[in-house]
Amino acid sequence: MKLQNKNKVKTIVLAVLISISLVHTSFVIKPYQESMVNKNLSKERQNYAVLISMPNHVKAVVNTAESITKDSKYKRDTFVVMACAQSVDAFVKGSEFADLIQKGKAAGITYKVCGMSLQQFNINPEALIEGIEIVPNGITYMFDLKMNGYRTVEL
Repeated sequence: MKLQNKNKVKTIVLAVLISISLVHTSFVIKPYQESMVNKNLSKERQNYAVLISMPNHVKAVVNTAESITKDSKYKRDTFVVMACAQSVDAFVKGSEFADLIQKGKAAGITYKVCGMSLQQFNINPEALIEGIEIVPNGITYMFDLKMNGYRTVEL
C-alpha cells in the first residue's frame, strides 16, 4: 500500500512539473513569436485606400497622406483616394479643392472617381482636374483593393 502511494505521489509530482514546464514555455515562446511577427510586418510596405463621400473629406485625406509616409511607422507604399457620391464635385476643374488635390498628388495620393457618381451628379468627365482616373463603380473598386491587401477606411 505504501509503495502504491509513493508511486501515485511521484506521478502527481511529475505531472505538476510537466505542467509548470509547459506553462512556462508558452509564456516565453508565444510573446517571442508574436514580436517576431510584428517585426516582420513592420518592415513591409503597406497600401492604403480611403473612400470619401463628401468634398470636404479631401482635406482630411491630404493631411493623412502627408502624415503616413513610407518613412513613418505606417510604411506607406500607395495611397488611393476613391471619391464617390457628392465628393466628386471636389474634382471638377476650378473647384475650391483644386489646389488641395494638387497638394495631395504631391504627397503621393492617387485619386479615383466613381463613374456612377459622375452620372448621378451630371458631371462631364472632361470637366475633371487633369490626372483624375474614372472607375466604373467606386465601391467594387474598393472591394478589389481590399481583396488585394489594401488597408481601407471609409469617411
